[in-house]
Amino acid sequence: MSKDILYYPTIEFQKYDYKWLWSASLLWDKIYRIVPDGYKLNEPRNIKELCSTNEIGIPLSPNRYSKTVSKDFIDKLDSIEWRRVSALQFNHEDIEAYEKYSRLHKDKVDVALQNLLLINTDSQDIEEWLYVPQQMANIYMTYLAKHIASNNNLSLHTHDTTFWTSSSYFLYDDQMQDHFFPNENFSEPSHEALISILIKDLMPLNLLDITPETILRFREKRRDERVHFINAIDEFKNKLTKVQDPKIIQDLIIDEQSKVEYALNDYKKSMDILNATRWSGHLLSLGTIAVDALGYVPFSQNTLQALTSAGIGIGIITGLIENNASTVKDTPYSYLTNINSISPYEYNEYNYKLYRKFEEFIND
Repeated sequence: MSKDILYYPTIEFQKYDYKWLWSASLLWDKIYRIVPDGYKLNEPRNIKELCSTNEIGIPLSPNRYSKTVSKDFIDKLDSIEWRRVSALQFNHEDIEAYEKYSRLHKDKVDVALQNLLLINTDSQDIEEWLYVPQQMANIYMTYLAKHIASNNNLSLHTHDTTFWTSSSYFLYDDQMQDHFFPNENFSEPSHEALISILIKDLMPLNLLDITPETILRFREKRRDERVHFINAIDEFKNKLTKVQDPKIIQDLIIDEQSKVEYALNDYKKSMDILNATRWSGHLLSLGTIAVDALGYVPFSQNTLQALTSAGIGIGIITGLIENNASTVKDTPYSYLTNINSISPYEYNEYNYKLYRKFEEFIND
């Protein structure tokens, strides 16, 4: 799995992105973002310093993708799969009454889709920007990011649960199943389930006090510890997607969890460069597993395993409609980072909120 990620959905790092950017810089080798050709970034000095090594905030031009993605997006808008998803229905009357408007750079959108977006009476075309309903802009940018990530072996990464939900829906090729919430008595025929692997307390509590210069020094001197930690998570996920027997699942969770804990401890020790002594935040990523096996594994409700003292937990979010390995196993992973910490008692509730996000995306 690539140790490089694609940040979405904005071009520039905004104030509310800083905690995410600092934490992501402590984890990933390269951080890409979608920047139109000729666009001049307007960011503060500390962001420029952090991006000075050309490993963080690397611009990817959308030009080579916009025509293909725009055509596919238009086709999808009229597809049966998308017509059943509430978040993908753009009712112009509702938009005009409630929706805010966002800038969408023309380089990110093919002419055909530009014309479709401008059908809305309040949409505007001003120089290199389209001013379109925020929901439409966000959905399209997420879909564009998914396409770029899938075609370049990048993992999608955001700190916003709304974008994470929609990108995960797109990543799994519209196969997300609604009204799917297995419990300890679940024993339906085999399908795949989308599971979350959550790691908590992995970021320094003094995160925003760390200078860009110190972060860059940490990245250079502690790369092995970073890579080992990410590899441990990816190996855990990869193994989970390939097993179905309940006993093997249980044994695998115990064995791989200990490896992740060991790698996490090494990673946190390596932050002596950052003078880190207290920890917060969490990282959540996706994987798939056979539901029929879960039905016979004696874990409670939607949680396979509660958070351990080291801060590792696994839970079911929702299901996938088809048991199609090619659909669910060759997809770049989607990551969600949150600077706020989470307790073992809050984990079930947090996982349920993510489940509700999918339900709302599809139905509400």
